[in-house]
Amino acid sequence: MLALAGLNVSIAARRTQPFGPVLRQRAAYLEARGMIEPGQRREELVVIRGDRA
Repeated sequence: MLALAGLNVSIAARRTQPFGPVLRQRAAYLEARGMIEPGQRREELVVIRGDRA
């Protein structure tokens, strides 16, 4: 969507880390709905940068 809006898009930072308190509390819910793999307790955080062309 950023590119469609005319921005140059890049990934500024990326890291994988353990779930924080909110996702830890919701893990069973997310597993039951197939939104995460059973036992998954790590997430990838990505910072997306959009610069005007």
